[in-house]
Amino acid sequence: MAAVDQLATASNSLTISDVQHLFKDFLMDKHFARDVLDESSCDDEDSPFALTYDSLPSECERTTENPYPHLIHFAVPVSWLSVLQTAARLHRAGLLSDDDVSLKNHNLAGLTLNVVRHLSCKHNCEPLTFAYAFCAPPGTHVVIQLYSNYTRSKKKPEGEKLEEILRDVQKQFGVEDAEPKWYYDRDYDEPSVLPGSYRYL
Repeated sequence: MAAVDQLATASNSLTISDVQHLFKDFLMDKHFARDVLDESSCDDEDSPFALTYDSLPSECERTTENPYPHLIHFAVPVSWLSVLQTAARLHRAGLLSDDDVSLKNHNLAGLTLNVVRHLSCKHNCEPLTFAYAFCAPPGTHVVIQLYSNYTRSKKKPEGEKLEEILRDVQKQFGVEDAEPKWYYDRDYDEPSVLPGSYRYL
């Protein structure tokens, strides 16, 4: 079965003509299709870092005694398929440029970043970003980070603003039922504030 057909089967809501038009050269590549359709996105399901939390674990709070806790994200999990759908829809609406959605210039991570940058500008908020969770739920590949334990003091929107951004992220990626949780980063022991690191700032 061609990758395009597999993607159509994987999601009834897929705007297949838009996605096929934008990404057809890549959808025919078996390695690209494998990455998009892969169900597994967990380094070790039995690890304590595979757990998710409704509230920030106390051991991950930044304190004077614990200035560099493990990196954890308050985020919504999405699949590469959702990213492709969202990018195609935003491109069709003229909200992302040809270059923004070019997989010749960007990999899937770059494409995801362009989508979340658009959402940040739309809401005039501190930049949203994405991360690779240590263990994302089955069928998802990355998490859209609202803030982390390192950035929540300066990035966390308050009250209705947070709710507005969250609901739009869920709507844009077609994951209305996915509530945000705390997910450990794949590289949980390399937080963004360490010298020389630029991740998730």
